[in-house]
Amino acid sequence: TPNARIRVRAFSGADNSQLGTYLATAGVSRTLHITVGSDALTYIQVEQYAGEGRVDLELTQTPEADEHEPNNVRGDAAPIPLDEDITAQIMIPYVADEDQSPNDWYSVELEGGAETTIGLTQVPSNVRFRIAVVNDAGVNQSNSIAPNNGALHELTFTPSTSGTYYIELSPYAAADFGPFISSGVPSHLTDSYTLRVEQE
Repeated sequence: TPNARIRVRAFSGADNSQLGTYLATAGVSRTLHITVGSDALTYIQVEQYAGEGRVDLELTQTPEADEHEPNNVRGDAAPIPLDEDITAQIMIPYVADEDQSPNDWYSVELEGGAETTIGLTQVPSNVRFRIAVVNDAGVNQSNSIAPNNGALHELTFTPSTSGTYYIELSPYAAADFGPFISSGVPSHLTDSYTLRVEQE
């Protein structure tokens, strides 16, 4: 109703930390999006902020289209093969206020001395990716940042030795990642990215 103004907050069920807050405009319908971790307990609080009246609420849930999750830290890196397209989504799986990394990690077996290309051949239009590679000891081997949002991008490097290498994909300056997203549906919530690793 025109006079009702509400505030929406999200809290972590893990430690009761506040994930985010959104103050609605009186009389204006709004769709809010929030991304949470798999099996994470999240509390949504809706409270009167000003005015009185009826407020109708609807809650829907959409699972992330990403079979490689959870892979937000190096210890959970998803193993991938060479020369295959890997399709996934990137979003922040909010679990607690201090647990909100959007990064995706992958592990791949590479031959030393062979030129390696890590390419993003499909990218959501609102994401500017950073690609980084570290070796099994966690030492940085190479990294590169795409020129702009939605840009296809690739990184080329030559591993010094054969073994397991880890690829970290992260959004660079990701302003649309929440916790509450209210300005339409950003493309990273609906569109996938495609990763491919090749060696000469």
